[in-house]
Amino acid sequence: MGALRAAELHALGMIGHGRIFEWYRDGVIEGDDEVALIHGPAELGWPALSEPLVNVRATLNAATADAIDGLTRAEALAALEAARAMHFTRRTVAALVDGCGCPRLTRWLTTRRIDRKRLDAEEALRAVAKPAPAPDERTAFPPLRRDADWAPYRLAAELGLDWPERLAPELVARHHGLDEAALPGLYRQLSARYWRERAGSDGGMDLAAWIADQGIRHPDHDGESLTEWVIDAGPGHFGYSEWCFEVELDKWLRGTGT
Repeated sequence: MGALRAAELHALGMIGHGRIFEWYRDGVIEGDDEVALIHGPAELGWPALSEPLVNVRATLNAATADAIDGLTRAEALAALEAARAMHFTRRTVAALVDGCGCPRLTRWLTTRRIDRKRLDAEEALRAVAKPAPAPDERTAFPPLRRDADWAPYRLAAELGLDWPERLAPELVARHHGLDEAALPGLYRQLSARYWRERAGSDGGMDLAAWIADQGIRHPDHDGESLTEWVIDAGPGHFGYSEWCFEVELDKWLRGTGT
């Protein structure tokens, strides 16, 4: 289960170890039952009473790679589907052997079985036993001051990005199936909404009056033209770092920002 959690959070800085983590991270496997098993009581040392599907996968992968006593790809896929069809509490080596009808697969499951969970656990223990490396500026996250600061990190993780600075409106648009040609208009719409809400929270002023009250000036713009320029520039231009167009666009496209 640690591999599953690490795969879900690796884009936010969690470091995973082992093949199972890599399978989850890369989308090879997805279900919780891949690593689930039942076990005996503490008095007996928590013995495993079922076989996790990741172990079956690892054994079948090794079997298909063996040129002498290996399985064909078709045989391995059939065995994997049979294992997947079993509830994890009934997925045992004995049940797999009974249902396979293939002597070579029986030998692999009984004498050449690969315990992928144990191998990954040993790798993780070796990793944490090593001295901690010095902080790497490329992976160290800055301190987060407000709940709103988490939003770009959440969105970046959902888009498969390692760092929120890699966010781009085009990525959000493609993620939601939006035509990128609509982005300039949506930028103005969401920027205008932010400014109007800001003006409203500062005493219910209209936007033009609020802009004047803030002392915003531009040599080429005045009145309505100044208001349009502020909207076009966007909150980020004026240092309102809590406003992130990509985050606001994502919320709008989900229907939660209207």
